[in-house]
Amino acid sequence: MQESDFSKEPPTPGRKAPSEASIQDWLIDRIAESLEIDPTVIDIREPLASYGLSSVASLSLTGDLEEWLELRLDPTLAWDYPTIEELAKHLAEKVKRKGPSASS
Repeated sequence: MQESDFSKEPPTPGRKAPSEASIQDWLIDRIAESLEIDPTVIDIREPLASYGLSSVASLSLTGDLEEWLELRLDPTLAWDYPTIEELAKHLAEKVKRKGPSASS
């Protein structure tokens, strides 16, 4: 996996904050593409590690999420929220708390 595998969509200033479902979809698409697996085999309740997502890939994913969501995120994000379901819920709440003009 290359570092740029997850960064397919740059942030768009002034756009609507993504929902939990759209964050889940983004995660599924990026992980499936990076690991070269069919997105339909990804279970949002399974730990990301069960798909072979390495620590380097997890850090890269966190960095791309920071850019996409325009948030500062902890590098341990994938370990703190090990499933797509948990991670998307956490990120959606964080985006909601951020509000339209907050920096993070």
